Amino acid sequence: MGGGVSKDDGPLIMEELNAIYCTSKSDDEMLMKVRSVIKKHGSEKARPTTPSTVNGDSMSFIESRSNSIKSNMTGAVTPPVLFEQSPVVPQEAAAPAAAAAPEEPWLNRDEDELFDELKAWLEEHDIDDIDAHDLPACEEADISDKELDSLPDSLCLLGDSVLEFALEKNNLQHINNIQIGKFTCLTELYLRDNQITELPKAIGDCEALDSLYLENNLLTSLPAELGNLKNLKGLCLHRNQFVVAPASIFECTSLEELYLDGNCIAGELPPEVGKLVNLKELGLANNKMGPSFPETIGSLKHLHTLHAEHNQYSELPKNFGKLKSMRRLYLNNCLLTKLHACIGKCPKMEVINVENNKIEKMAKRIKDLPLLRFLLLENNRLAALPFNPLESAPGLRRLSLAGNQLDADTMKLQKMDAVEAIGEEGEEED
Repeated sequence: MGGGVSKDDGPLIMEELNAIYCTSKSDDEMLMKVRSVIKKHGSEKARPTTPSTVNGDSMSFIESRSNSIKSNMTGAVTPPVLFEQSPVVPQEAAAPAAAAAPEEPWLNRDEDELFDELKAWLEEHDIDDIDAHDLPACEEADISDKELDSLPDSLCLLGDSVLEFALEKNNLQHINNIQIGKFTCLTELYLRDNQITELPKAIGDCEALDSLYLENNLLTSLPAELGNLKNLKGLCLHRNQFVVAPASIFECTSLEELYLDGNCIAGELPPEVGKLVNLKELGLANNKMGPSFPETIGSLKHLHTLHAEHNQYSELPKNFGKLKSMRRLYLNNCLLTKLHACIGKCPKMEVINVENNKIEKMAKRIKDLPLLRFLLLENNRLAALPFNPLESAPGLRRLSLAGNQLDADTMKLQKMDAVEAIGEEGEEED
C-alpha cells in the first residue's frame, strides 16, 4: 500500500497540523514539528491529493502555510500523503443540482431561543391560558381577539400537543406555512374574522383536522393540498370572496357540513359535489348560483339540510328526489317557477321555504310529505293549490300563502303558528 496512510488517519493528521500552527512561535519551530509529523507518518513523496474528507479550515492552513514552510527548509520536502490516491475514472458530466428548497426560519434557530421568544410573546399579548413552561400539556390554545397581524415562528413549539387552536377575530392576512404545518395533531382550527387572503399549502399536513373555520376572511381560492384532509368533517367558508367553488373541497370526502354562504359564486356547483357522499348540511345561500343543481347531487344520500336561498335557481334536477334524508329545504328568494314533483319524493321533508319566487304551479306530489311542518309559499304567483295541505300533513304548523293570487276560501287555509326559528325546534341529528 506504499508509504501513505488511510483515510481514517486523515482527521488525526489534520488535528496534529492544526496544533502545530496554533502553538508554533516561529516558522523555524513550525518546520521542525512538521518534519516530525512527516517522519512519524512515513512519507515525504507527495502532496495531499484527496482533500474532500478533510475539513475546510485544515486544508486552508496547509495551502496557506505550504510555501512558507518549504522556503525555510534546506531540503525539498513536501507535506505527507494524507490518503491513498485512487485512479481517476472519467465520469459523465453531472446533471445540474436541483435548487435547494428554502429553509424554514425556525429550522435554523435554537429551541431555547424559540422558547424564550414564545414566552415573551405570550406575556406581551396577555395570553395566560398557555403555560410556556408546560407546552406538552397544552391541548387548547386560544389567541383570539388580540389585534394580531402576524404570528411568531416560535408558535411551532405548540405543534406537537395542541388539538384545538383559535386565532379568530384578529387582523391576520397570511398564515405562515410553519405555523400551520407544524400542528399535525390539530383537530379544530378557528381562523374566522381575520383578513386572510391565502391559505398556505401546509394546511394539507394537518391530516387530523376535523373542523376548519374560515368564515369572514378575504379568500378567493384554496390550495389543492386541502384535499389531503380526509378526516375533515366541517368546513366553514361563509362570507369570503370566492367566485367559484374551490375544487379541492370536493376531495375532502368525509365532509358532513360545508358552508359557502355569502360569497360571489356564480353558475352551478361542479358535478364533483357528488363525491361528498357523507354530506349532511350544505350552505349555498346569498350567492349567484343557478339555474339548477348538477344531477350528481342525488348521490348525497345523507344530506338533510340545504340552504340555497337568495340565488338564481329556477329549477331542480330530477335526481333531487333521491335525497331520501332531506328534511329542510330553503330556496326562498330565487327564480323558481314551479314547485317540482321531485320534492315530493323526499319522505322525511319537514320544511319547505320557497317564499319570494315566481312559482305559478305546485306539483300534486307535494302532498306525499306527511311529516311536513312548514310550507312557506308567500309572495309567489300561485292561483290555486292542487290539494289541501292541512289534510295531507296533519302536523303542519305553518302555511304561508300571502302575496299570491289565491281566492278567499283558499286563503283561509293559511296557518301562522308563532315559531322562534323555522326548522330548528325539535331537530335531531341523523
